[in-house]
Amino acid sequence: MRKDIIIPPANHIALIAVQDETGAWMMHIGNQSNETIKNIMITSHGSDTAGVSSSTLRHFIEVLEPKTHVPFETIVEEVFVLNNSFFVTYYIGNTIYDKEYIFEANSIDPSQTVWVELMQCRGIFRD
Repeated sequence: MRKDIIIPPANHIALIAVQDETGAWMMHIGNQSNETIKNIMITSHGSDTAGVSSSTLRHFIEVLEPKTHVPFETIVEEVFVLNNSFFVTYYIGNTIYDKEYIFEANSIDPSQTVWVELMQCRGIFRD
């Protein structure tokens, strides 16, 4: 029965938008836990209330070691005006976790960056 399904909180990872030296923005996924994360599936999509939307992109990362991060998607400026959602599913051991991360419209901006300890640089952080 549905009430018997235990869905644990997904607090092991973070998504970080980082601007590189060329000015391009890159999305990174970071493992904030002390455990190896496996079989990570990321689905990204942008949309707004007027019905404008971006393509849906899917990414797979086989393994993400503890306290590491990897880039997985370049974000083009044309989608900054959209609400960009990233639905992330992953495994730790035999347990599956999932969580949606949202970068609100116009939130990907250099003025919104904070220091991200995991990456040792500035970025826009969602956990």
